Amino acid sequence: MGKKKRAEPEKKKAKTSKEDKAPDYPYPQIMTFVCHHDPERSFFYKGKQFPVCARCTGLYGAMPIGFLTGILVTLVHDFGFYTVAALILLFLAPTVIDGLTQYFGWRTSTNPIRVTTGSLGGLAIGYGFGWLAVVSIRFWMLISGIQ
Repeated sequence: MGKKKRAEPEKKKAKTSKEDKAPDYPYPQIMTFVCHHDPERSFFYKGKQFPVCARCTGLYGAMPIGFLTGILVTLVHDFGFYTVAALILLFLAPTVIDGLTQYFGWRTSTNPIRVTTGSLGGLAIGYGFGWLAVVSIRFWMLISGIQ
């Protein structure tokens, strides 16, 4: 008589963790420090997920533009601290409102809204750093006696 093969128990599927859902791009562990990169809130290109979510795509994409704008505008005409602060708060408000209303479940945001509000926030943050760079250099030149 031949030996009967013992039926192997079915393997249970492991619960998926955040690491299992990691996007297909190099160094995903680095990107976890700057964004949650949730697939439902991210863009995809040729089947590959962007390394950051839609809001962060707008935020990080617009920051360099805002930085250069802040430098150029401040070199031509310095609006002063209070005007710049009000401008930054005005541009950051949609980002904060969109993020908080989505976080608390009051409404569901979409990727086009996320990237738009993220871009406004990125422009504001970049502009602030550009303004600060010019003002800091001017201050340093003033106290150093450089004309």
